[in-house]
Amino acid sequence: MITELLFALALSSVIASCHYGYIAYKKKSIFGLLIAMNLLEILGQICIQFLSTYNVIVIDQTQNFMSFLLN
Repeated sequence: MITELLFALALSSVIASCHYGYIAYKKKSIFGLLIAMNLLEILGQICIQFLSTYNVIVIDQTQNFMSFLLN
């Protein structure tokens, strides 16, 4: 039960950083967008590490997603 709560917390943090990035994009704030992208990458890596601890196979698409955002 604790592991599910921790994963839900990590996943909600990823969603919150995506929302922050969307707001920064709408306001055309490059600095805010860079912060959101870095948060997304860090929190995404935490989620991936958490899932791999419990033997869940994860395909890391973080770099592909970041390059998609930058192009």
